[in-house]
Amino acid sequence: MKCDGVQPVCGFCQRNRTECNFAHEENKRRPPSKKFVESLQARIRHLEEQLAAAESRATAEVPSCDTINDTTDVQSDLTAPNEDGEDPLSNITALVGRLNVADDGQLHYFGSQSSYNLLKKHADDVASLEPSLKMQRQGLAAAAQLDKLVAIPAELQQHLLELYWQWQNPWNYVIHKGAFMKSFRGEDDGRHCSPLLLSSIFAIAARYSDRAELRSIPDDPSTAGDAFCDQAKILLLYESEAPTITTVQAACILALRIMSDGKEALGWLYAGNATRMAHNLGLHVDLSDWTSNTPMSPEEVEARKVTWWGCYVVDNYAPNSKLSSHEMETMSLPPALTGAKTTSMQQRVDIPRQKSQGCFDYTSSIILWYVICTTRGTP
Repeated sequence: MKCDGVQPVCGFCQRNRTECNFAHEENKRRPPSKKFVESLQARIRHLEEQLAAAESRATAEVPSCDTINDTTDVQSDLTAPNEDGEDPLSNITALVGRLNVADDGQLHYFGSQSSYNLLKKHADDVASLEPSLKMQRQGLAAAAQLDKLVAIPAELQQHLLELYWQWQNPWNYVIHKGAFMKSFRGEDDGRHCSPLLLSSIFAIAARYSDRAELRSIPDDPSTAGDAFCDQAKILLLYESEAPTITTVQAACILALRIMSDGKEALGWLYAGNATRMAHNLGLHVDLSDWTSNTPMSPEEVEARKVTWWGCYVVDNYAPNSKLSSHEMETMSLPPALTGAKTTSMQQRVDIPRQKSQGCFDYTSSIILWYVICTTRGTP
């Protein structure tokens, strides 16, 4: 009886209760059917046709000697604007990195490794500042719980602001005064003034004042502004989660304030944080061509440049004593500021009173470094 081929035991062996062993060499079954063979042959022909078509396409894509001479015309077309007035080359290079409004309502710079850089190049609407305002409220609440919240009269605020504009901002140009004062007076949405920025300004401006109420210890001038500095540190801890341009400015000013206490390593850390947040917000990107396509005003664009320049100077000054001449020569410069905005650097600077001499010595060394960098020429 023939084996029915059932696995693992065929029917014949199962009925006779014998061991089932299949000898392949004795297999005398019928060959495959004609229909099965024809189907296999059809598949082979189909695959051969696809392979031949692929080879013909590859041959057609190889440029001939006649088409090589036309590449110059193609390259010239890439640099010419298309019918929509867009530059194809700019569109390609823009993919390396671009600015976009993120979920927190702020402009952010997304590099080529981020999928966000493929989003729309310009934002149509100005997003809300609510995420940053939320963190500001949380920071103020935390400062109040830690008994670090400082109340300051309006007259004393004005006194410290005047000192800041007179002594600090001319050489450490990190705040655009016009944009700041508009927000300070409530003439806009307040994006250029915040409790953190005010605390940082007061912390460093108090170093130029002789008023005893600004000191933690009335008889010790070195404690001037310490209360504002402690408050600013707490607020910065919270605002760093949703940074804005004022967060960057405050961190930069705090870096100088902390360095003036002799804590250069900690100050350098704050300066580095300011620079990294500035880069994240895209302050290093030239936005001169954005004013015609977006609601961003020329003043806003200039304020961003000012802030980035301020971060650049402070972040590069902090470790300058450890830099070699080669490293200083290879440092890249940010986009240039408008000439009219830098005239304050040329104003006459008088030596402050004796009680502020320590802060003056420190700021003088930074001014000297600034002069060295500007006279060495553009890399």
